[in-house]
Amino acid sequence: MEFGTSWDRTLKVLTVLSCAMLVVVAAVVYLVVDRAGLPALAVPVLLLALVITPIATWALAPRAFAVDREAVRVLRNAWAPVVLPLRSIEAAELLPAAGFCGVRRLVGCGGMFGYYGLFWSRALGRFRLYATQRRGLVQLRAAGAT
Repeated sequence: MEFGTSWDRTLKVLTVLSCAMLVVVAAVVYLVVDRAGLPALAVPVLLLALVITPIATWALAPRAFAVDREAVRVLRNAWAPVVLPLRSIEAAELLPAAGFCGVRRLVGCGGMFGYYGLFWSRALGRFRLYATQRRGLVQLRAAGAT
């Protein structure tokens, strides 16, 4: 079975603001950096980095979740899925609404096309997150990892 994702309101706002901010930064880089006397290659390299950021962020973002007889899969927009074999899952439960409070992002994305990567919270410790909403989350524990 495959379950599509939908974005919560916060994710929609953060994605639009993040993309708008990148456009503004790209315009500033184009207009200002050239006058700063940096090498000619600096402007295209900076602009390329600003273009790659939203593309990579979108590619890694979750688009659906699939469950079959062998595994739970996090299907991503344009990247290989994350695969968690069913035999490795020790527990599965709904995460209480308060479970997302105080979460700190260690490595990953916290609001441009999704919430995903390595996170930490006092309640959960270190965990991997793949979500497009901050409510109705399912917590899976496998081999000591969350």
